[in-house]
Amino acid sequence: MRLCSLPLLVATLLAAMLCGCATKLSRTAQIERRLAASGFQVMPATTPKQLELVSQLDPGSLTLMTRNGKQYYVFPDAAQKQLYIGQQAQYQAYQSLIEIEQAQQSELKADQTSLMEARNDSLPQWNEAWGSWTGD
Repeated sequence: MRLCSLPLLVATLLAAMLCGCATKLSRTAQIERRLAASGFQVMPATTPKQLELVSQLDPGSLTLMTRNGKQYYVFPDAAQKQLYIGQQAQYQAYQSLIEIEQAQQSELKADQTSLMEARNDSLPQWNEAWGSWTGD
């Protein structure tokens, strides 16, 4: 790693960590954000039958359902009384988004590891300047 890029890397990692802390979402909110970004439509439950469906579906999970001969992926949001509904194309976009996010997280962890190794490389020089910490 070039030394001139180390400050940039540190700044980037700090910004990412701060953003991560500020935008910490619940698991359900993360799923809903991904579903919306993948093209799932939000359908409010307004009738008693729709409200019953929202409450019967497994919370936190996508359910594959068939309606009028077509398959739909359905995610309930009981708190907001709504469903996220998509078909195969939206589901595939959702899966791709998860893969992209996982790859980004892996890359960030690798960058953090490199940063820690770069920091550790500088410690022996510092320790040599101070001598032994054991009193030897």
